[in-house]
Amino acid sequence: MVGYKVTPRFGVGVSPTYKYYKYSDSFNSALDFKTNVLGGSVFARYLITENIFAHTEYESLFFNTKLQGSDVSATQINSVFIGGGYRQLIGGNTSLNLMVLWNLNDTPDSPYTNPVIRMGLSVGM
Repeated sequence: MVGYKVTPRFGVGVSPTYKYYKYSDSFNSALDFKTNVLGGSVFARYLITENIFAHTEYESLFFNTKLQGSDVSATQINSVFIGGGYRQLIGGNTSLNLMVLWNLNDTPDSPYTNPVIRMGLSVGM
C-alpha cells in the first residue's frame, strides 16, 4: 500500500495486488487448477480518534482459470470494502494496524469471506 496524508486525519492511497493460487486434488486431477491474480485497489482512511479509524476501499482483481479439459475462463472480481480498525502507535509515525472490513459485493467467486480481517504496519500515516 502507498498512501498520501491529505490532512492530519484523512489519507488516501493505492495498493497493487498479485496472488498465485494452485489447487491439486488428490482424488480427481480433473479438478486441479492454478491461476495468477492481478489487480489493485484504491482506499481512503479517516482517523476518528488517535487509535480508531474508518476505512473504505474499492478493489478490482483479474484472473484466468483453466480446469483440466476445459477452456480458459477470464474473470474480473470487484469488491467494495467498508469497516474500520485500531492502530497502536509504536514510535514516531509508525503504527501496528488491525482492520475488520465487510465486502459489500460478496459473490460466490469472491476470494474473501466476510468479515475480512487484516493486520499490518503503517509508516507515516
